[in-house]
Amino acid sequence: MVDKPQRKWAILLFSLPFTGVGFGFLLFSIIPSLYDAVQMSDWHETQATVISSELKSYSGDSTTYEAVGSYSYTVAGQQYTGTRLGISGGADNVGDWHQRMSGKLYSARNAQRPVSVYYAPGNPAAAIVDRSLRWNLLGFKMIFVLVFGGAGIGIFYLSIRQHNRIIETPEADIKPWLGHKDWSSPTVLSDAKNTLYLGWVMTVFWNLISVPLLFVIPEELGKGNSAILLAGLFPAVGLGLLVWATRATRRWLAVGATPLTLDPYPGSIGGQVAGSIETNLSYSSSQNFPVNLSCLYSYMSGSGKDRKRRESVKWSAEGFARAEPYRSGSRLLFCFDVPEGLHPSEHKDDSYYLWRLNLKSDGAPVDINRNFELPVFATAEVSRLVHVDSASHPLAQDKRDARIDAVMDMQQTTDGLELTFPVGRNAGSNAVIAVIGLVFFAAGMLAGYLGAPIFFPIVFGLIGGGIMLGGLYSLLNGLRVRIGSGGLHTRRSLLGVIISKSSVAGSEIQKLRIHKTGSVTSGTDHKVFFAIRAHLKNGKKITVAESLVGRGAAEQVAEALAFYSGFELDKRVVTIKQIRAERLANKAHKK
Repeated sequence: MVDKPQRKWAILLFSLPFTGVGFGFLLFSIIPSLYDAVQMSDWHETQATVISSELKSYSGDSTTYEAVGSYSYTVAGQQYTGTRLGISGGADNVGDWHQRMSGKLYSARNAQRPVSVYYAPGNPAAAIVDRSLRWNLLGFKMIFVLVFGGAGIGIFYLSIRQHNRIIETPEADIKPWLGHKDWSSPTVLSDAKNTLYLGWVMTVFWNLISVPLLFVIPEELGKGNSAILLAGLFPAVGLGLLVWATRATRRWLAVGATPLTLDPYPGSIGGQVAGSIETNLSYSSSQNFPVNLSCLYSYMSGSGKDRKRRESVKWSAEGFARAEPYRSGSRLLFCFDVPEGLHPSEHKDDSYYLWRLNLKSDGAPVDINRNFELPVFATAEVSRLVHVDSASHPLAQDKRDARIDAVMDMQQTTDGLELTFPVGRNAGSNAVIAVIGLVFFAAGMLAGYLGAPIFFPIVFGLIGGGIMLGGLYSLLNGLRVRIGSGGLHTRRSLLGVIISKSSVAGSEIQKLRIHKTGSVTSGTDHKVFFAIRAHLKNGKKITVAESLVGRGAAEQVAEALAFYSGFELDKRVVTIKQIRAERLANKAHKK
C-alpha cells in the first residue's frame, strides 16, 4: 500500500496535466488577448491598401480556418506593411470570423478600396485590422480553463483535504477516532453541503460548455443546417441542472446543516450508537424520520476506466428517530444496539470499513436524505442521555410486518408453524435481475452474430444466461414449510410443479441460523436479503424461510420460528464467505 506522502505526490503529478492545460489557455491566450484589447482601445485609425488575402483551411478531426493577408499604410509620410488581422491568431472554427475577414480583404483588394486599420501611436509599425474581442472564442477557451484547470485543482484539493483530515497525535494510538479531524469531537456533519457544492460545480461547468451553442445554433440554422437543433438538448439539460441545483439549495437552507451529536462518543460496538440531530424544521407530530445505521465495506473493483467504488453491507439496522421541539426547529433522537465483533471505522483508503447513518423524512414539508459517516469503535459504551430504541419504534415494527407479509404467510399449527412463500415474491427486484441477465445474454449473442470472437458470446451468454435464469427462478418458485415438534418438512415448486421435497426429524436439527443471501445497491441505499436455514447434525442445511428484506424482519421471523418450534436459534448472521471459510476449516480439521 502506498503511504500517505507518496500518495499525495502521486495525485499531484496526476493533476498537473489537467491544471497545465487550463492555466496554459488562461496565461498564454485569454489574458494576452484581454491585455491587447485594452491597449488597442486608444490606437489611431488610418486607411490601408490590401496587398494579399487568403483563407486557409486545415483538415483533421474537424476543419479549421485561418484568414491571412497583408496590407500597407502610411503614417507621417512613412510607409508600413502589416499582417496582423485580429487579436487572436491561429486557425479555429469558432464562428465565421475568418471567413468574414478573408471576404472583406478580398473584396477590398478586387475593388481597390481601402480598409480601416489601427496602429500604435508610439510604434506605427504595430497595426491590426480588427481590434475587437471575439467573445465566442474567448468563451470557448474558458471552457478549457474551467474544465481542465478546475479538474486539476479539484483533484489536488480533494487529495490535500483528505490528507489533512488525519491528525498526528499520540492519543490516537489509544483512541483512534482522535486521529481524524472529522471525528475529533462528538459533533459530525453530513455530506449534504459537499454534495450541494459538487452539484453547483457540475451545473456551472455544463452550462459553460453548452451555453455557447446558443450563439452557434441561429447561425447554423441560417445556413440550412437543421440537424444543429439536436445540439439544443445540451443547453436544455443545463437549464434542468440549474433548476435542480436551485431547488437543492432551497431544501438545504430549509433543513439546515443538521449537526449530529453522538452520545456515547464515539459510537460503540458492543454497546450503542445513539445521538441527536438538529434541524431547522418546525416540530410536527405528523412528521416521521426513518433512520438506518450500517457497517459497510467500501472497496475499488475493476481496472482502468472500469474501476469503480463499491460498498458491501456487513451489518445494518433500521428504525425511526423520535422528534421533539428544539430551539427554533426540532431535534431528532436515535439509538441502536450494536452487537460485538463488527469492524470499527477506518480512515478512507482504496478499501476500508465505515459506519453510515442515513436520515430520511416522511410527511415533512421538505424531503430529507442526509448521510453521516460516524466514528464507531469497540468501546462497549451505552448512551447516557438518549433513551429511545429506534428499532422498536411502532412505525419500524409496521415496516417489518409489511415486509414479512409481502413475501410469506405464517400460520400456527398444533405443533409449530406453517410458512408459505408464494410465487412472485419480491417481484420488482427479481424482475430487474432477470432483465439485467437478459441484456447481458443478448449483448453476447449480438456480438457473436456481428463477428466478434467466440469468447464474447460464450462469456456474456453464460454470465447473462445464469443471471437471467436465477432471477426467473427466484420470481417463479414457491416454498412451503412445516416446522415443529414433528420435525421439518419442506416442499418447493416451480410454477406449481413440485421440484424438491425434504423431511427430517426434530432430533436431527441442531439449530436455526440467519443467512445473508444478497443485496441490491442504489446510490447509498442498500436493500439486504436474508434467509433462515436449519442446520442439521450431519452438516447439511435446509432453507426454512427466504426472501426476507432487512435484518430486523429476518430476526423477527427467526425468533417466531424458534419460539413456536422449540429449536435453538443462533442469531449470528452467516454470509457466503463465512460458510466457505467454515467448510475449508472443517476439511483441514478432518485431514
